[in-house]
Amino acid sequence: MTEKIKLLLTDDPRDTTKISKGILCEKGFDVETCQKDGKAVLLAIKNSLPDVVIMDMYMPSFDAPAVCKAITNCDIGKKPVVIVTSNYENYF
Repeated sequence: MTEKIKLLLTDDPRDTTKISKGILCEKGFDVETCQKDGKAVLLAIKNSLPDVVIMDMYMPSFDAPAVCKAITNCDIGKKPVVIVTSNYENYF
């Protein structure tokens, strides 16, 4: 039996997190969510040791590049693959 890929997803105030988590779980991923905040993401990475982290580029406390830099300086063993997302809303 293969082990599920553990994925950490930052929470979004819209329903997209719930929808994304549902789809990813259906596809066989083990999905955890955390607050959309750089400090919360770092703590969740240290606690759950995910294989993949999907986070927003701009977050309170630390942005995604700062989180990535902190991950490289942490002694957590295998580093997660990081996917950084961002959006832009155009109202024209």
